[in-house]
Amino acid sequence: MTFLLLSILCSTLIYAVFELLKTYDINSFHAIVVNYFVAAGFGMIYASANGAPALPSNESPWLGIGLITGCSLISIFYLMAITSQKMGISTASVATKMSLIIPAVFFVLVDPLERFSALKVLGIASGLISVWMMTASGQKSEIGKRWIWLPLMVFLGSGIIDILFATAERDYLDSPEAFLTFTPFPFLISGFLGIIGIGLQVAKRGVQFKSKALIGGLALGLVNYGSIFFLLKALNADILHRSDTIPVNNMGVVALSTVMGILFFKEKPNWKRNLGIVLAIAAIALLMIDTHAL
Repeated sequence: MTFLLLSILCSTLIYAVFELLKTYDINSFHAIVVNYFVAAGFGMIYASANGAPALPSNESPWLGIGLITGCSLISIFYLMAITSQKMGISTASVATKMSLIIPAVFFVLVDPLERFSALKVLGIASGLISVWMMTASGQKSEIGKRWIWLPLMVFLGSGIIDILFATAERDYLDSPEAFLTFTPFPFLISGFLGIIGIGLQVAKRGVQFKSKALIGGLALGLVNYGSIFFLLKALNADILHRSDTIPVNNMGVVALSTVMGILFFKEKPNWKRNLGIVLAIAAIALLMIDTHAL
C-alpha cells in the first residue's frame, strides 16, 4: 500500500510543478525535455547502484514495449501540461485520470485472472462519477471549442500508457534487474525525442532555451520518475488486481490534486468537489474490497 500512496503523491506533485512552471514563466516543453533526462539519469544511476544494467541489451524482451512507451510519453505529457495550465490542476488531472476505465476494461478482457464483479463495476462507476463531479465544479476552460480534442487526446493517450506500463510489468519485468533497467528507459527515449523537438523550435521559431527550464525540469523529473517507479512497484506487490490498481491510483490522484488545488492554488471548493472526493474514496474502498473478496 505504501508504494501506491507514494505513486499517488508523486503523480499529484507533477500537476503542482506544471502550475509553478506557468507561475515562473518557464517554457513547459523545455522543462519536460529536461525532466525526462533527469528521470532517466536518476533511474540509471539507481539501477547501477543496485547491480542492474543501466541500459538494456538488444536481447532485452521488453525493448519494443519500452520504445513504444517512450514515444508515447512525451506527447501526452506535453498535452497534460497545456491542460493543467489552461484549465487548472484538478481539471487537468481529471482529463488524465478519467482514462482509468481503459486499462480496467482492457485487463478484464485479456487477462484470465481478472474478472468483472458487482463491486468492480460499482467501484469504477463511482470513480467515474466522482471524477466528473470534480471536473464539473472546476473553473471554466479558456480553451475554445476548436480545442475540444485536447482533453480527449489526453484521456486516450493516458489510458494507453497505463496499459503499456502494466503490460510490461506483467509480462516482462520478472526480475529486480529487469525492473530497474526498464523504468528509466522510456524516459530516455522521450528525452531524445524532446531534443529533436527543441531543435525544430529553435530552427523554425527562434525559441531560446533558458536556464530556468533546468530547474523546472529537475523538479519535474524527480516526481515523474517516482510516479512510474512506485506504480510499477504497486502493480508488482499484488495489493490489488491490475484492473483495480490503476483506477485506484488515478482516483487517488484526482482527489489529492483537487485538495491541493484548493489549499495551495486558490481553486474554490464547493459541494460538488467535496462530494466528488467522498465518492472517489468510496470507489477506492469498493475496489479494495473487491480484490480481497476472492
